Amino acid sequence: MVSYILQEPLNRSQVGSFIVGLLVGLALSLSLGSNLSIAGLLIVILLSALYSWMEFRLPVPELGNLSALPVLVLGSIATLELPAVLLLVLAGPLIGRLLRRGGNFASRLAEGSQLSLQNLALLGPPIALYRLFVPMHSELSSLLLTLVLYLAFDSALRLFPSLVTNRTSIPRFSDILKILSPYWLSMLVASLILREATELFGFLGFVLSSAMLIELAYPWKMLNDQTSLFLASLVMLSEAADLKDPYTVRHSRRVSSLAARVARVLGLREREVQKVRIAGLLHDIGKMAVPVGIIRKPGGLTKSEMGLMQRHPVIGADLVEGLDVIGDAAELVRHSHEHMNGGGYPAGLVGEAIPLGSRIIHAVDAFDALTTDRPYRKGRSYEDALEVLQANAGAQFDPKVVRAIREVLEKGWNQLVGM
Repeated sequence: MVSYILQEPLNRSQVGSFIVGLLVGLALSLSLGSNLSIAGLLIVILLSALYSWMEFRLPVPELGNLSALPVLVLGSIATLELPAVLLLVLAGPLIGRLLRRGGNFASRLAEGSQLSLQNLALLGPPIALYRLFVPMHSELSSLLLTLVLYLAFDSALRLFPSLVTNRTSIPRFSDILKILSPYWLSMLVASLILREATELFGFLGFVLSSAMLIELAYPWKMLNDQTSLFLASLVMLSEAADLKDPYTVRHSRRVSSLAARVARVLGLREREVQKVRIAGLLHDIGKMAVPVGIIRKPGGLTKSEMGLMQRHPVIGADLVEGLDVIGDAAELVRHSHEHMNGGGYPAGLVGEAIPLGSRIIHAVDAFDALTTDRPYRKGRSYEDALEVLQANAGAQFDPKVVRAIREVLEKGWNQLVGM
């Protein structure tokens, strides 16, 4: 068993988190008593693990995932004893990670310990504040105030890393509110349901209402998982297209990430930013229909070969257009090789007739190509690549897109390397 657990070495952070989590858990177990029976405590641990498993992927990847565990914790602080509440905070993430498939036991144990500590850090202050508020206010008003403070704290932690590293990596504030508001409202309602059910029917009400909320949230969890799986499939498809040329591995991912940030700098709404992100990921998907010999040909292409190569945006757009979920991105893929002076393909569009998202992808695509090693040359520096884009601004590239790329780079493009 020991050899299985230590199959892969743990890094210092994982070991530290595990030790701290273990010590905190032991200290709480020894210092706090609870009137709940062993069966009751086991039920609390089971519910905590289930709510930790109920994790939702937010529409904007930069905002991270949203766990349902805070609903259970915040809904129980008014009615369950402190030891049981802390058990919810610490046990769920650890057990939830241990029960997941994939990875070895040691890494899952360490990851679960880290998540438990993070939850303690995130939910500890609201729990403490609730205990302070109750003597001065009613239980309901104290709970509402605690929920508001938790949501503010959670949102600040989600946004702080991006604010101090690269402001272009997060949406505008109004879009963040639009994205998070439904989750906040659902969390508020669910926490109040838990609180009222426990107040009326005791521990049995807590268990039954917790199970009911899981049942209600499960279809949304499945839908969210299917969406995540679909997006992961798109990444796999884009990488399969990139692998036709060994020098463009992960090219589409980099284009997608930088294009989304450029779109934010240019003031696009988050719905349009995500459309640009998807189109950037799939802009070369049509190359799946182009023979490898043409893509990897070291010399110049013949007229017929060039004609076939220039069809790949149309092929890619036709593929994307057939998918209802991302069909809106098809036009951006179709025109991702158009030039401002009309010298691009496939339609020879000029200037503002080219969709802005396509202009963004075209410039970012060129930037990534310039900064990537090729068989016949080394990749250029970012500054050199920007000079090339600037020299062709107005003819091939949209000048304001080139300026936006420079702004993103100045604010921390290195944050995206390896994504």
